[in-house]
Amino acid sequence: MAFQTVARLRNVSLAADELHLSQSAVSVQIASLEEAVGAALTVRTGRGVRLTEAGELLLGHAERLLALWQEASDDMASFLGPFSGSLRVGAVSTAEYF
Repeated sequence: MAFQTVARLRNVSLAADELHLSQSAVSVQIASLEEAVGAALTVRTGRGVRLTEAGELLLGHAERLLALWQEASDDMASFLGPFSGSLRVGAVSTAEYF
C-alpha cells in the first residue's frame, strides 16, 4: 500500500503522512519491494519521486491486487453477517489517556 500511495502522491513525505508512518518507514518499504522485484521502482527528483518503467508496470498489478483484496474482504463480510469483520484500534504510547 505504501508503494501505491507514493505513486499516487509522487512524494514520500506526503505518503508517509497519509499512511501515518514515518518517512523512513515508507522508504524502507519501497526499498524492500524494490529488492523483492529486483528493479528500481522510483527515482527521486527535485520535487519528489517519479516511477520508473518497472514502477509503472508494477503499479498496475498492485492496484488490481488491492482491489481484489478489498472485493474478497467485502464478500467475506457479507457472507459472515453484520457482526463480523475487523476492528483496528491505535494508540500512542506517550498519550496521557488510552
